[in-house]
Amino acid sequence: MIKTGTASLEDEEMITRITFVNKICVVISVCILIIAPVVYFLTPKTSILIAIVIEFLVNNMVLFLNYKKWYKTAALTLFFLQCAAVVYFGTLMGAMLQLQFMVLFLISIIYLIFKETYLRKICLAAAILTLVLLETSYYYTNVITVSSSDALVIQSLAITGVMILILMVSKTYVVSNDSNKVLEKSNYFKRMFISKISHELRNSLAKTQWIAGLLKQDIQLDKPIHTIAPLVELLNYAASNAANIVNSVLSMSQIEAGIPDDIQRSPVVLKDFLQKIIAVDNIAARSRSIKIQPEIDPAVPEVMITDAFRLKEIVTNLLGNALKYSFRETTILLKVTATDSVLTLAVTNTGYSIPPDLQEKIFHAFTTHKGHQYIEGTGLGLFIVQNTLQQMSGTIRLDSNGPVTTFTITLPLVAGDPAAIQPEEDADTSITEFFDVSLHVLLADDDPMNTSILEKALQRIGCKVKSVHNGKEVLTATARYLPDIIILDNVMPEMDGIETVRHLKANARTKDIPVIIATAEGLTETLTQIKASGADAIMTKPYSINELKKHFNTLIPPVTGQLTGMSRP
Repeated sequence: MIKTGTASLEDEEMITRITFVNKICVVISVCILIIAPVVYFLTPKTSILIAIVIEFLVNNMVLFLNYKKWYKTAALTLFFLQCAAVVYFGTLMGAMLQLQFMVLFLISIIYLIFKETYLRKICLAAAILTLVLLETSYYYTNVITVSSSDALVIQSLAITGVMILILMVSKTYVVSNDSNKVLEKSNYFKRMFISKISHELRNSLAKTQWIAGLLKQDIQLDKPIHTIAPLVELLNYAASNAANIVNSVLSMSQIEAGIPDDIQRSPVVLKDFLQKIIAVDNIAARSRSIKIQPEIDPAVPEVMITDAFRLKEIVTNLLGNALKYSFRETTILLKVTATDSVLTLAVTNTGYSIPPDLQEKIFHAFTTHKGHQYIEGTGLGLFIVQNTLQQMSGTIRLDSNGPVTTFTITLPLVAGDPAAIQPEEDADTSITEFFDVSLHVLLADDDPMNTSILEKALQRIGCKVKSVHNGKEVLTATARYLPDIIILDNVMPEMDGIETVRHLKANARTKDIPVIIATAEGLTETLTQIKASGADAIMTKPYSINELKKHFNTLIPPVTGQLTGMSRP
């Protein structure tokens, strides 16, 4: 009943107003059904009974008017009906009802049910006129008289009904005020978020552009490979830094949306895992003569079961934070210890001390410690680390004494079986060693650069690639020939990846072709939709060619015969 008339509407503000009118209508009807029998019993007057019946019927007409989409008529009917009822019953029963409260209620709802200024003015004038007529009737008339005890009962019921209506309205005002506060906070957060992230991302992209330009010049000058290698290393670091910023954006969006992400546990060779992270950070460390020294206790198991992506996010942020605030020519210590059930990882650096007042809010978003110099950063790293650790049932602690600062994290420790670890393939290993023929890949991506890069990477591992630009072209292509596997970008014009998969899986001819969807969105909601579509695998951008090859080997088991092949009709 409360949603009557809102089914086909998209304007949230209008829906709110209509819903509010319906709610008032329903509450008034309920009050009439409860109060009317008592009043009629105490004052058995036909004039009261007829008036109550008419008010009840006209009041319920409001729902019908909203159902017919006569929204203004419905709101005006509700308002002027109550004005008329106040004057009539006030004249009939006098000051016994104390209906001034009802007039205050009518004034309070004017701005909630009417958007147009002229209607607000008309209704405000009507409410004031109602109050004047009510007070006049109290002074001059008192048609019905009852005993003092009956009057108390009638007055209590009337005031209770009006108070229920006023409380309902006041709740709307309070919720609206709370929403405004949340909106103000959200807008501030958004401004800070855009400012910090865009600045950091722009810096990383500018570095990438400069390095790429230098590489292009060196190639044109036909310089030896060994002179280009340092630039390639810097380019890799700049790209990695940009990827970390994007990952922070995705993590931040999930935290703010209150969407807990699924924990994906897998075996991790901890020493190799940390060495790879350190190898990337060493590029920045060397530029400031800083050394990153890992120290892993022998009690730490060789393999642990954890969420590798989140552990990498945590360690990367902690090391990145230490690098920013370390003095030149110092050492960052990465110490890992373990008990039977807890892994402890501590990152210690020597730099500017963190003041006690800042220590209390260092894990808040956009909080940075500038020390004695301006140090750039988003101020999101430690905030994300703390929230990620909470999801993983871990903790983080800060100790800062003088120039020495230590961030210590703990995580549940589950040891893994070293025998279960598969050796990683080299990046240049050809996929054709697993098959007697080349894989035929159908690739769909509307970004020409993405398509070009992925085509080259797939061709280097022995695949034959056909590229299209959207989901509709995928369906057209598969109507003529069948690929061995399909890779789809999720966001494409004409038809996106999710819809394309649904069409492919609904077709008997293409339903068995493995489909991989690549997406830049890490939100749980998006990933859930992709899984529900029937996709055989999901890759979150950026992804490596080795990750892609693992999916190939999982989705297409080794065979000795001829694969499907693009040329097959």
